Amino acid sequence: MFPNAADLNVFGYSMPIFQVGATTLSLVTMFYVLIGGMRSVAWTDVLQGVLLLGGMILAAVAAIISMGGFSGYFAKVAELPPEALSVPSATGAWPAWKLMSVAVFASIGSLVQPGQWIRMYAAKNDQILKKSALIFAVVLPSCFLFGIMLVALVGRAIYPPEMIDGELVAHSFVGEFDQIVIVMIKEQLPAMMGGIGLILVAVLLVAVLAASMSTADSNLHALSAVFTRDIYDRMLRPGATQNERAWISRAVIVLATLLALWLVNAGHDNEKFAPLKMIASLMFAAIAFSCQLLPATVDMLFIRKGTRAGVLAGMIAGVVTVFLFTPFAPAAIGETVKPLTRNLDLGLIGFTVNVIVFVLVSKLTPALDQKHVAEMSKDMDTR
Repeated sequence: MFPNAADLNVFGYSMPIFQVGATTLSLVTMFYVLIGGMRSVAWTDVLQGVLLLGGMILAAVAAIISMGGFSGYFAKVAELPPEALSVPSATGAWPAWKLMSVAVFASIGSLVQPGQWIRMYAAKNDQILKKSALIFAVVLPSCFLFGIMLVALVGRAIYPPEMIDGELVAHSFVGEFDQIVIVMIKEQLPAMMGGIGLILVAVLLVAVLAASMSTADSNLHALSAVFTRDIYDRMLRPGATQNERAWISRAVIVLATLLALWLVNAGHDNEKFAPLKMIASLMFAAIAFSCQLLPATVDMLFIRKGTRAGVLAGMIAGVVTVFLFTPFAPAAIGETVKPLTRNLDLGLIGFTVNVIVFVLVSKLTPALDQKHVAEMSKDMDTR
């Protein structure tokens, strides 16, 4: 958020401001997850969510005021070229089918990530779970509508992209397309409101940090819980005490934080490093991996025709497929499959392969004992 800030000198050691920010954010998040576990994640997420929602609404109001109200805002937006207001967008990155498939599978995939599952199990009763789902469905689209779309359209009008060597790039003052909201906040609010604008900028930048921390703490906690319960407790040390499992969880949190911090700092030293682009790519890849839980989940809840071998085979096929579309796959394979990702969401591609393999293997392998299926169905239907 402050790429031009001076380096920080501590005891004669000069530390780049990016490294200062990344280290501070990582360590603060790590410590409160270590100290408070799920309770700290839940409470800080509530506070961070309020900050985020308030900040996004404030940013939208400021964007509209900067244009002289709604009439000036819509007049300015109406002057934008048609490709800025329609798919596949000015860069051609969002064809209609990809946009629709991302809207469906990225949304559903984000709900079946381990961090979300843990929240569902933590609910006191099903009524609270239903209310939470309803609030989530109303609040999140509001954040995107007010805090991103309205502000980004004003940013597009004030800082139009430039054509360099036949390629559309972000305005030189903005740097990257994903930075437009932050640039709008930092440049327009102080110009509009003076000292009060500076205070609002601080609030909005805290809201941006809140969004990143609320994601990081949930994933840190989920990673430690999954490793401790599903791997360490079941495979490595089935007889481990509660105290031992707690310390293993803490060790996983520390190691995961340090690994992520090292990767970010190592990437930042690369001149082609684009942090926001990397975050977006990894986010979609993570959600695509989570989507591979969907066929088994849908079958378990509603269809109940799959087999153990079918579930495992489908999930493995889906995960491998998603991996082939990530930057970690061999370059030759990545280039071969890249055209698909230009038109379809990565989660949908893996999900399709998963379902096909799941159905075929389930047809060819022995079905589960029907008495067992009936007992489980009765129990799930009752709940």
